[in-house]
Amino acid sequence: DTATTEIYTLSLHDALPIFLIFFLFLKILTSLIFIFNVLRKKIFNFFMNLPILKNFIIKFVMFYVK
Repeated sequence: DTATTEIYTLSLHDALPIFLIFFLFLKILTSLIFIFNVLRKKIFNFFMNLPILKNFIIKFVMFYVK
């Protein structure tokens, strides 16, 4: 009947902005996670390519392993 259709239409109009905000939030979150992982790998590779730091880490690990 008409009353049910009207209530259903209003519910869809209320839910659509919430869905869009949730979708946008997920999109931003996945983008931030992706950027964080790329930066983390680049920073790690940068520091691992420094010979002084690499030697320090190797000596540190060998000292605590033995």
